[in-house]
Amino acid sequence: MEVHHVTPLYVAGVRETRLEDLVCLCANCHRMCHRTRPGESWRTPATLRELMRKHAEATNH
Repeated sequence: MEVHHVTPLYVAGVRETRLEDLVCLCANCHRMCHRTRPGESWRTPATLRELMRKHAEATNH
């Protein structure tokens, strides 16, 4: 497991990190949250889940 900041530090600014600011992810999901493409922004775990759900629906039909 790896710890991921829900809000990027460059957005949150300098402050003390709280537990509510963090989420535990497997290494693969953590990398996928940080992976971006042109025109995309930082992926939150919720955004990643939604992308995975849409991909699963598209490939199952």
